[in-house]
Amino acid sequence: MIYKNKLKRQIKSNFGKNPLTDCHIYYDGSARIDKIRRLFDSKGKHTKNQIDDITWNDLEMDEVFLRINHCNSFIGEQVLFDRLHSLGEDENFEERIEAFEKDADFRSDVEFHLNTLGKRQEAFYLYEIIKDSNLVQIGSTLVAILLQLLMVAFLGLYIFTLNSAFLGALAIVGCINIVMSFSAKRKYEVIIGSLSYYIQTYNCAKWLMKQGKYAKHIPEDVKASVNNLKGINRLASSMLNRGNAKMLGDMTALLMDYIYGITLIDIVLCNHVMKAIDNKQEDVLKVIEFIGKVDSDIAILSYRNSIELWCKPEKASFGIKSEGLAHPLLSNPVTCDFDLSGNAIITGPNASGKSTFMKAVAINTIMARTINTCTATRFTVSNIGVMTCMSLRDDVLSGDSYYLCEAKYVQRILMEVENNKDMLIVIDEIFKGTNTAERIAASKAILNFIGKTGCLAMVATHDMELATDSDFEKYYFDTQIQDKEVVFDYRIHEGISKSANAIALLRCLDYPDIVIREAQENIKKGKVG
Repeated sequence: MIYKNKLKRQIKSNFGKNPLTDCHIYYDGSARIDKIRRLFDSKGKHTKNQIDDITWNDLEMDEVFLRINHCNSFIGEQVLFDRLHSLGEDENFEERIEAFEKDADFRSDVEFHLNTLGKRQEAFYLYEIIKDSNLVQIGSTLVAILLQLLMVAFLGLYIFTLNSAFLGALAIVGCINIVMSFSAKRKYEVIIGSLSYYIQTYNCAKWLMKQGKYAKHIPEDVKASVNNLKGINRLASSMLNRGNAKMLGDMTALLMDYIYGITLIDIVLCNHVMKAIDNKQEDVLKVIEFIGKVDSDIAILSYRNSIELWCKPEKASFGIKSEGLAHPLLSNPVTCDFDLSGNAIITGPNASGKSTFMKAVAINTIMARTINTCTATRFTVSNIGVMTCMSLRDDVLSGDSYYLCEAKYVQRILMEVENNKDMLIVIDEIFKGTNTAERIAASKAILNFIGKTGCLAMVATHDMELATDSDFEKYYFDTQIQDKEVVFDYRIHEGISKSANAIALLRCLDYPDIVIREAQENIKKGKVG
């Protein structure tokens, strides 16, 4: 009871804080991202309503996820990760989290129940095990039943005839059963572990159904699924109760464990439970995802309370309009106002803020369409997808060069927008992996292609020729040199950048004067490109 009360106090104290720095309970999932993403991966291939891996990595969405991840359970983390990938409306989202916002004590009770599910590494495989429950069988149930019948037959024959041959046959079958049971022990324990996570998740859902203040927010199909699973829950619980008693050293339970092993009752019963789960798979998965959604709802609400700058997005017929826009991972951001109703090309010196700004627009578009939360004072956006080509490098494993990687990434964008104009396209330094002449020629053609599709696009470039000749709206970020230091204002302006800071930056870094002078002479003589 003391531990329970202490945990509840910690849960209440942690709400509305940064889970990476300010919480006393371990929330950081950076070491288990590969486990967290398993639910998303198991759902299948990328669709136009999902964020693909290239875009996700370009925008550093793992870091965004970790910042929001206040989840108490393994399934909460998995569902939140999946939600941030999946664009679409959740009509009842605001109503659901309002129940948690208005009643802090109730929210803490829910978090406490979610916390009991934990985040053990093996728990993150639950969704996949349930989804493939028809494949998760221990050996052959038919063979196990046949061996059971043989044991009964030989035992009966020995009792009635007292013929030692039948006793020997019984011993042989018993030895076979022991070997079979021992060889299945590891897989059996994995299944039992998964069943324990399922039962805890089911019990959490059943508890929530009894809470009058929240029951109205539980979909009717989820309630029906909970009721449909009562029989499976009782059967699985009996298996776990015996396992728990054995772990506690109960002599009766230990004796029963040997009896269940030699008679193969464990194998038959376990396979029976997994078969029952397979028959009710839709109900089981629905309950699991429901609990994950509850946990991720609270995480999103906590995230809102942990930041000063946020708003609920508004709907637009087409385009993006933002006021006081900030990148969600910056602690003291410079905010920008920006409207995008067509296409924009952005120029500016290195490190002036172009990439960060474009990421802020793209990330907030994703957050608007997934968790109804934006880091801005106002954000209006239409129902659009997001695709990017930003953070590139040579792919050593595939043998692709930088340019080849970039060409492939851009190609996927062109294939998408050719059939779907409801997209925000973000490209940073298009085709910088090749020579100037071919870069500009190819870039002009690609921008012209994108411009004709009717989608939204933001493209950053250092090529003044490309910016000048493009029909895209012109924007830039500025820089100044003050007291031998490069000073940025990190604000977006209309027009084309007239400043260049590459050589000035070398001077600020105390490069040899001869290098600076020669670089300046090369610029004057046109020895570039």
